[in-house]
Amino acid sequence: MESLIIACLVFARIAATTWANVVQKRQLTPANQSPLALFTAVWGWMTLLTLPWWLGTFSLGTQFWSWMLLACLLEVPGNVLLLRSLRATDLSIFAPLSSAKPAISLLLACILFAELPSWPGMLGVAIILLGSLLLTVGPRDSASSPISIAQKRAGVRDRLLSVLLTAMASVFLKRTLEDAGQWQVLSAWCLLSWLLAAGWTISATALESRRRLRTSTINIASTNPVARPVAKPRPLTTHVWVAVTMLVMQGCTIALFARMHVGYALALFQIGSLVGVFVGHRLFGEGDLVRRTLAALVMVAGALLIVLFPE
Repeated sequence: MESLIIACLVFARIAATTWANVVQKRQLTPANQSPLALFTAVWGWMTLLTLPWWLGTFSLGTQFWSWMLLACLLEVPGNVLLLRSLRATDLSIFAPLSSAKPAISLLLACILFAELPSWPGMLGVAIILLGSLLLTVGPRDSASSPISIAQKRAGVRDRLLSVLLTAMASVFLKRTLEDAGQWQVLSAWCLLSWLLAAGWTISATALESRRRLRTSTINIASTNPVARPVAKPRPLTTHVWVAVTMLVMQGCTIALFARMHVGYALALFQIGSLVGVFVGHRLFGEGDLVRRTLAALVMVAGALLIVLFPE
């Protein structure tokens, strides 16, 4: 019965993640909305939607909020880097780049909290890493321009940095489950992450305003001022639906953290790479379908090994 619950949570999490990635990639692709602004808007709605639960989190002890603060300080920049990477890379490459996250989390959990993984679990993580290597190492597109190649490399760099930060955050987030319930953890996570992101947004906006003011002062005598592109407003309902989907995703994540090692749960999420390959090919015209599908199947085999031998 426990394996069935885990399978359902993994399926729901992958479905929610895939849908959220598709919608957010479409919003970010024209480059007229910054990743930080999108993250702040979506997590603001997540905070409002979890209002009944986070009002009851203020009575939790300092130990809970200390672990939660550490998690959010890593999670917020990690997610902003994630969105930057999502804008620059193919969807079928974006998801598998997170395959290093289980290994990082297993190592940190073992060092900090003495969570010792089983041999089948370690083997499953190794297979997933192998599948990711097969997926990301492929023939170079000779038709790509140097600028396009540089952008994709920057996207890969941002994704790997986000993997490192969010993997560390996952370990601290799991630690908060020892002091509070799953709904309390989810709501506090949304609230504190949004507060940090809002503070970052306000600071970044103030610095950008000062920079533009200095630039306009210098060029005030220009008769042909350069027109700046104006960001198109995003539909409010889109942010709300992404927030709902993200809540489903994060809720499933916390529920799985409560049932197994952090590294195992993160490894199971790599099954979504197979979904990402087909979605990327279907919706965004991404190529190399056969190689990416075979590599993703290798990762699914590693995830199944973790499911069959969770302890």
